[in-house]
Amino acid sequence: MKTCVVLQTVVSILIISAASQAAVYVVDPSGGGDFLNLEGAIPVVIDGDVLEFVDGIHSLDSSTQTISVDLTLRSVSGDSDLCELTSESTLLLWATQFIQFQNLTIHGIGLWLIDSYSIDQCKFLDASIAGRALGAISSCTFTGSLADFISGPHLITGTEFLGESRVARGMYSSGEEPGLILTITESTFSENSRIEIAQSGGELRISETSFSGMSGQPCVFLLSFIADLEIDSCLFSDNDCGDYAAVQSGPLSEVTVVNSTFRHNQSTGVTAGINASGTSYCENVDFVNNSAMEGSHDAFVSLGAELHLNCCEINEANIGGEGVVTITNQGCTVPTEVEFWGGLKAMFR
Repeated sequence: MKTCVVLQTVVSILIISAASQAAVYVVDPSGGGDFLNLEGAIPVVIDGDVLEFVDGIHSLDSSTQTISVDLTLRSVSGDSDLCELTSESTLLLWATQFIQFQNLTIHGIGLWLIDSYSIDQCKFLDASIAGRALGAISSCTFTGSLADFISGPHLITGTEFLGESRVARGMYSSGEEPGLILTITESTFSENSRIEIAQSGGELRISETSFSGMSGQPCVFLLSFIADLEIDSCLFSDNDCGDYAAVQSGPLSEVTVVNSTFRHNQSTGVTAGINASGTSYCENVDFVNNSAMEGSHDAFVSLGAELHLNCCEINEANIGGEGVVTITNQGCTVPTEVEFWGGLKAMFR
């Protein structure tokens, strides 16, 4: 017992000591801070330290930079429009411990995150996030950028994906699958940005999110492996999905869609709404004014599996496929929509 008490005391002292040594450093290329650049700060910082970047453009060199301590990177002003980390050539910023990014623009830089992360109120321009870290992205904007998750869970909230941006999931065989839960909520995908998942196992949950302006590809693309999909209170509108549907799922995916609208989507394939090869469930879902190639089905195709529709606004003639289709209208009520979704939906009614 005494040994345990002594060990706990020693650990507490070490934690307090480490916390007391943590510091906030200013990075200023003009020489007015503690460091001229990130490269100079990395060998000095310790766990818990904060690097604050003054407003302006901070150019990083083209080599790989490794951060091996718990660290926060943020702008002094708190305005991502005024503070940019950039690289003229591809730079890989490798973080092996917990890392935070706050109120920064990250331009032309690849982040490889190993442990865990928090990214808040940042802008990504022609940049990427990848790695095995677990973490959250909130109130950010991705333009021409990639968020590629290998393991999970992950949470994306209040974030815009614009200009050919993509949320992706790497491909694994069933023996390697770590079990991903990717949650995306209160976000926007437009200007040809999409979600693309290729995995064996895991879940994708999307809520209170809008998809518009797609050109030649699906909004949500689940490739040929198992990836259960839940869509709640989402809007798919004015998308040109090419040969695909707005939501395209693999043969072993179970798809659940509730309280959502598919409106003015078009496809040169068999359907512009949902193309589900696995078992699918829809409730309180509207399919309105979608169009697919002549002789196909503009709302829903269920290929070789079960399709259950309850309280859905859909023309039965627009349902196709080889699966068993069940249509019911049981307990139908107008769903109580959150303010975010209600506002979006009102725009298209």
